Amino acid sequence: MTTFKFALSCGGRSKCLELLDSILNAKGVRASLIRAEVKGDKIVITVFGNRVEALQTRYAVLKAYREWRRLNAWMERGKYIRLNDLIKTTGKPFPADALVEVLRILGSDAHVKGGVLHTNAPNDVVMNVARELATSLEQLIKIKPKASYSAKCLITSLSVLQNKSILEIIEELRNEGFIEEEGHRLLVTSEWRSLLRKLAGEGRGLAWR
Repeated sequence: MTTFKFALSCGGRSKCLELLDSILNAKGVRASLIRAEVKGDKIVITVFGNRVEALQTRYAVLKAYREWRRLNAWMERGKYIRLNDLIKTTGKPFPADALVEVLRILGSDAHVKGGVLHTNAPNDVVMNVARELATSLEQLIKIKPKASYSAKCLITSLSVLQNKSILEIIEELRNEGFIEEEGHRLLVTSEWRSLLRKLAGEGRGLAWR
């Protein structure tokens, strides 16, 4: 049997318990191969098993730790976050371009570069918008699984901004000729960012809390 023992800094008991929960629920971590003990501002982790299992589990634990630290640093003082880390926090994927445009419409600067979101929006606003976009995207895919990427961005953005259901948004856009169906595909009839700004500028958006 191979055993690895190491300590991870976490800054206090509550943070350590939060970290431990993140680790135990992280992809690739086999909780049955881990013993953990909170000691002050650290978690002492013991990983055991055959060599392959122990190495894989240690790698997964350390990866989860790095992701947790990046997220916490962003929540406390950061102006940028990796999209992958944000998606893991929401638990569901969302259209990154839609997140950028919604944040801009809400009055913040935002852009994505190299898979990293840069924005001056409050972190709680970023998290809430990302979660709502993820929920809207999940609903849209159930209704229109072959919607184009532009359609996904436009429809989910309007659903969040207007606080309306996906079905309501689709119906309104279809009635005004802004989207159309081609076979099983749902397509936008013009550039979606410009259309989104136009609709929001007409006062149809911004019902978002």
